[in-house]
Amino acid sequence: MHSESVAVGPVQADIGTIEWPSELSLKDLVQSQFQSSHTDEWSNEKYSKTQLDPSFTASSLVDICSIKIFWTHNLADHLNFDKRRRILTVYEHKICLLNHSKDADSPIPQTILQEAIDTLNFLFPFGHGPTRKLLRREKKMPLYRLGFCDRARMLALADYDVWRARVANLVEVFNEPPRDLRQPLSDRRNVMEWATFWIGMLVLILTLVSIAFGTVSTVYAIKQYELALAQACVAEGAAELLSRFCG
Repeated sequence: MHSESVAVGPVQADIGTIEWPSELSLKDLVQSQFQSSHTDEWSNEKYSKTQLDPSFTASSLVDICSIKIFWTHNLADHLNFDKRRRILTVYEHKICLLNHSKDADSPIPQTILQEAIDTLNFLFPFGHGPTRKLLRREKKMPLYRLGFCDRARMLALADYDVWRARVANLVEVFNEPPRDLRQPLSDRRNVMEWATFWIGMLVLILTLVSIAFGTVSTVYAIKQYELALAQACVAEGAAELLSRFCG
């Protein structure tokens, strides 16, 4: 067995002591900590047909949706999202998952290991510039260098069982309306909406510039009128001829 270890704990509770019934094997105990999505609301037809947007990456969640990443050693906390604080918890030891997946005697079931790798693959796609930039900034480049671990990038929600509810929750966050002005400035998921936003901004800027120039032109015209009137009023006989204006 490989020397690497993957911390596990109850999926819906903080990490702590896990009771180990004598009749359960270690693998069964680990399996019991991860609930299947086939028996809850995430198994319905709506979510089984949901396809993840290829632009749905951790870098997009950070740059567009203002989400911060908290890296964890506990696999059971993987993809937990604190909506109030906008913090996404991500399991960082992809190499451990890969090594355990190659070990037939691993106490962690293969479905859990493979799904965890797949979630890291779609969140941190290899060859994606913004992802590389994010992981370099987070000092997690070893995760990036592992590539896709000989697995395809799984973009169907139905491909996920253990983490389906958490992935679906992130999809909803990803599709939320803009929280502030910065989001539509950089959000290019919908090119038409992005172009419409910038065209609208350009029209607004041109309108404001036009108003500013119109105001300046009006003020300048008034000044010219006042200057011409003042010059006319100092001419000989202007006081009688232009009494209405030079009084």
